[in-house]
Amino acid sequence: MKTRLTYVWAMILTAVFVSSAFAGFSYVSESSGSEETNETAIGSRGGSTPRKVLLEKITADWCPPCVSQGHTIKRLEHEFGHENLVVLSYHPSSSDEFFVTDIASRPWFYAETTYYYPTVIIDGGGPYTGDDNAPSPNGAELWDIGGSTTSRYSRYNVNRGMIEQELGPTEMSNITIELSGNITGDTGYVHARITATDPITETNLKVRFMVYQNHNYHRDANTRENGAGHQRVYDRVVRKVLNEDSLPSGFDMGDSVEYHKSFQVGPWNGTEPDSHVTADKRNLGVAVFVQTDNRNMWTLTGPGYNFYNAPVLQAESYDFVEPTVLLVNGDSTDTMDEGYERFEDVMAKTGIPFDVWDTLELGDSNVQNLRTMPGLADIAKYGALVWFTGEATTTFSPTDRTNLEMYLGAGGSLFITGEDIGQDAQGGAWSSWLLANLHASFVSDTVPQTTADGVFTDPITNGLSGLDVFDSSPSRISEGLGANQILVYAGTANTAGLRATHDADSRVVYISFDYFEGTDTHPSDTNAEAVMDNTVYWLDGVAPPTVQITRPTAGGLVLRETEYTIEWWAHDVEIAVDGVDIEYTTDGGLSWNPVTSGEVNDEAHYWSVPAVSSSDCKVKICVRDSNGQQSCDETGLFRIGTPNFPPEPPLLTGAYLSGGSSDVTLEWVGSADDGGGFNDVVEYDIYTSPTLGGPQSYVGSKPATGAATYSWACMGCGDGDPNTYFFYVWADDGEEVTQSSEVAGKFVRPLSAGWNLVSFPLAPTDTSAGTVLQTVASGRAVYYDAADQADHWKSHDAGQNINDLGTLDRTMGFWLYTPVPDDFVIAGLVPTSTDIDLKKGWNLIGFPSFSTVYTIQNVMAVTDVSEAEAFDPAATPYLLRDISPVGSDLMVTGYGYWMHSTSVDTWIVL
Repeated sequence: MKTRLTYVWAMILTAVFVSSAFAGFSYVSESSGSEETNETAIGSRGGSTPRKVLLEKITADWCPPCVSQGHTIKRLEHEFGHENLVVLSYHPSSSDEFFVTDIASRPWFYAETTYYYPTVIIDGGGPYTGDDNAPSPNGAELWDIGGSTTSRYSRYNVNRGMIEQELGPTEMSNITIELSGNITGDTGYVHARITATDPITETNLKVRFMVYQNHNYHRDANTRENGAGHQRVYDRVVRKVLNEDSLPSGFDMGDSVEYHKSFQVGPWNGTEPDSHVTADKRNLGVAVFVQTDNRNMWTLTGPGYNFYNAPVLQAESYDFVEPTVLLVNGDSTDTMDEGYERFEDVMAKTGIPFDVWDTLELGDSNVQNLRTMPGLADIAKYGALVWFTGEATTTFSPTDRTNLEMYLGAGGSLFITGEDIGQDAQGGAWSSWLLANLHASFVSDTVPQTTADGVFTDPITNGLSGLDVFDSSPSRISEGLGANQILVYAGTANTAGLRATHDADSRVVYISFDYFEGTDTHPSDTNAEAVMDNTVYWLDGVAPPTVQITRPTAGGLVLRETEYTIEWWAHDVEIAVDGVDIEYTTDGGLSWNPVTSGEVNDEAHYWSVPAVSSSDCKVKICVRDSNGQQSCDETGLFRIGTPNFPPEPPLLTGAYLSGGSSDVTLEWVGSADDGGGFNDVVEYDIYTSPTLGGPQSYVGSKPATGAATYSWACMGCGDGDPNTYFFYVWADDGEEVTQSSEVAGKFVRPLSAGWNLVSFPLAPTDTSAGTVLQTVASGRAVYYDAADQADHWKSHDAGQNINDLGTLDRTMGFWLYTPVPDDFVIAGLVPTSTDIDLKKGWNLIGFPSFSTVYTIQNVMAVTDVSEAEAFDPAATPYLLRDISPVGSDLMVTGYGYWMHSTSVDTWIVL
């Protein structure tokens, strides 16, 4: 609750800070407009988009009431979560450690002549109703001015009520804000997309960009609070204000606009000490909000100062790096959240990125902080948990124990601290869980202890001594199998803390007393920082990071000479601030080129794609943790090309006679670009040519539907058409076309009456003898199988029931009989080459090629063939002519040949 400060205190501070007066009173306001005017100042309602509340806090590190307000806002930020609340903290006083000149003018947007410390403004402000007991005639209180130095959470109920009324079921927004970002080197980038989901009634709308930093440790805060105390850790401190933009005139429902900003990451342009000049990039974020510049004035009674309301329509925030450590308060006796803050102090000093777990409960109030414990899904995304139980006697519920056991089993690491864990396990009959998961057994409550000492050579506590034991009954424990002692109670050998490698990728540290809760972490105290830093470092050492690239994907296209976002996912306890290196290759991995190195793990990088064209591209990302352990991932092959890069070709898989053998049907697998992207295939075009590689003629097309496979029939092109055809299938995206690398064909071999020595130069879909011979009326064929020493001759006769020639392929020559002249017609794919196995002795082989340059001399030059005979219908009685003496006869497509080899050999036919 707001309470009045003394007049004397107010006058002193007002005299010291003339230009930025401190609120010594809580005043009741008088609105300068009607209730309707003030309601309009809150912002329009009735949109369809869930809104995020923007909370702007004007504060100072020297301001005693700001401490209470700061603790309150931090608690509410944890409870409402970033999905509901965007908090920005301004430090406009030039004597403030976190002052930067960029934000000095921001409070004057809301104040005409003076502003107060602290002030909280929700969604650009609305009716102000004065002190907490005053009525709220306008139904809203969106300003909180002034404060108390006597109660840490005196302002909780006020600020929570302000937030909740903006999140009510009717308090929707009419716009959305989508953010993405990246930090490359010392430059930060943010992309914002603003979309109107509903009619826009406000005018003069501005898009504002604020760069903030989390976990700022106030190094001069030597006392915690009360009196003239200071807050130790400041979150969401605005460090830089980027140039604002105006939404286009007439921006309304369905409209969308994008903004792209960049900024330098430190040094910030302020007066802060050198230790704060360079920001820890892992703790940076950006907030973007849309606000009208049409301000509504109201007057604060008493001093008569004028202030302004300016509705915020929507807000959004984006943290560049996701925290990898979660801080969980399991102390049910810690209703005021003090334990959180002491842990936050230590973790902020070490620079470890972390989140805090707290939940918004119905019974929460200024004096009590209720909270549920996180579930497995809540903790699974973190590499490590820092979980403290304080003085709670019920430390872990059955659900907590199950979740922690599963978390450890899935590779998570755990730092547990609290005085009654062992005793609770013994009394609650879960000692076996304690041993299996924390690797400890409970021995006894110790006699009152005041300090604990480290263990010589231990990686966490070596050289540390005199660690304060905060509670009255710390536990004495013993180490389980594989555990090591890290702390002993002073003057004894009794174990006060241990560490253990739980499994191949998870570790556990367990301290059996309250340490951090009782530690005052001002700059002269380094033990607490060392314990926390060393613990996280040791937990991080169990295994290297897990990394997975999510963009680009295998088989995709990246446009050359454009800006492309590489995206990945990396998981570990702590990833080094400069722990990401990215490379690319254009030759399938034979050589690699740098994209960037020493980057922060923001899981996105804006890549200036080089001016290359290649289908053998990959991206590789290597991620290092704080221990220097590294893991890498690389993509499958993708393409870099121009905007008119041709589509991927189809894959021609077969051709066969159809329609009673009078037609030829082609089959193919669709292009990889069939179904998405700028070069999405719209149709497949079919061309024919009378010669292989000759001029092509368009004969038809097939619409692309995204199907996996396609077929198309050339009507009347089969048996009955005496011509040989070659078929080509092209993928057509409307601008570019790509031919399949495979070619299909229909081949015709005229037959004279009687016996013919035949082969075929195609790879048919079906090689069964009956299908191959379907166009010859007799269907009678004989083949000499050189490999079958017991029975060389095989035959197929369509009129006989017994046939031992089951299949025919392009390597085979065979005798084919027809009583009258006929055509042997077959369809299939054109082979690029064929291997023909030659046995020692005579072989009856085919000539599976459309080449017109082969002679028997060519064959004899590359094989052990010594004799050859070719079909000659005039030669009697065997219809064969010896062609080996001269050897200059050209081999003819579709004919069979007898060849004698002096050894086992292979003839490769192109």
